Amino acid sequence: MAGQAHYLEFRTPMFCKLLWASLCVSTIIFASVFVILILGEFSYSGLAILGFTFLLVNSMLIWAIWAFGRYFIKASQSNITFGYSHWNVSIDVETIALIETIEIKWIKWGGVGWRVRSGKEIGYITGNGTGVRLCIDGGKRYEFNCDNPQELIEGLKI
Repeated sequence: MAGQAHYLEFRTPMFCKLLWASLCVSTIIFASVFVILILGEFSYSGLAILGFTFLLVNSMLIWAIWAFGRYFIKASQSNITFGYSHWNVSIDVETIALIETIEIKWIKWGGVGWRVRSGKEIGYITGNGTGVRLCIDGGKRYEFNCDNPQELIEGLKI
C-alpha cells in the first residue's frame, strides 16, 4: 500500500478570506470612483489612471488568492506533501532527519503565507497554532501549520 495517504488535511487559510474581502472592497471603491468620474468632470487621463490602478491592485489580489487559496497536507509512508495548492513541497520520508511538534506564531515568521528565513528555513504559515518542524538531510528546515501533528507523525512512521 505504498503511496496510500495516511494523513490528509485541506483548508482555506483565514488570510485568504481577508484577501477575498479586500478584492470586493477594492472593486466597490473603484466602481464608485468610476461613477463619480463619469457623472462629474470627465477626463480621459483620470479614467486611464483609475483603470490601470484597478487592474494592478485587483490582479495582485487575484494572484494571491490563486496562489494561497487552498492549504493542504498529504502524508504517506514514503512521502509528505504540504503547502498551498500552487506553492507546495514534496519530501521523501527517507530524507527526513527530524520531525517534531511545535507551536507556530505567525508574527515570528513576519506574516502568513510562504515565508523564508535564513535561506534554509521555510515556513508555510496559515496563522498561530500547532504545527510541525521537519529537518531534512542537508540542513533545510520546514515549519508548517497542522491541525493534528501527532497523527501526521504517526502516519509517517518515522
